[in-house]
Amino acid sequence: MIRKRISRHISPRLYLFSRDKGTGKEQQIVIQSSGGLSKDDIENMVREAEAHAEADKIKKDRIEAVNQAEGILHDTESKMEEFKDQLEAEEVQKMKDKIAEVREKLAQKDEMDPEEIKKTVSELQQSSLKLFEMAYKKVRIYAVLVSTAWPVIQSVGSPPFPIRHSC
Repeated sequence: MIRKRISRHISPRLYLFSRDKGTGKEQQIVIQSSGGLSKDDIENMVREAEAHAEADKIKKDRIEAVNQAEGILHDTESKMEEFKDQLEAEEVQKMKDKIAEVREKLAQKDEMDPEEIKKTVSELQQSSLKLFEMAYKKVRIYAVLVSTAWPVIQSVGSPPFPIRHSC
C-alpha cells in the first residue's frame, strides 16, 4: 500500500511525497514553476475570479436547474407512455400541454432565473405525481381483482372473453 501526501508552501512549489508501507521506501517529487505568471498576474486573476463569482454561481445554478428539468420531463414522458392504458385521455392531454409549456420556457433558459426554472418544473412535477398516483391506484386495483378472481376463473374453466394481462 502506498501512502501519498501533498504539501503546498507559499513558494510556487508543490511537494509530493509517497511511502510504500510494505517496503518503507519513500519518494519525493518537487514541482516548481519555471517562470510564467508574476505575483501581480496571479493577484489580478484572483480579483477577476472574485468579481465574476456571483455570475458564475448563477450560471451553475441555472445549468443544474435545467438538467433537473430535462430529467423530470424525460421521466414524465416515459411514465405517460408506461401508464397510457390507465390514464384518461383528457388528463394525458393536460400533461402534454404542461410539458410543452415547460419546454417553451426552457427554450429561453439563458434569460431565466434558476429559481424560476425550478418553480416551473416543480409545478409540472406536482401535476405528474398526482396523475401517476391515480394510474398506480388503478393498476393496484386491477392486480387485486385479477389475483382474487383468477382462482375462480381457473376453477370454472376458460372464460367466454379474453383476459388481457397488462401488469
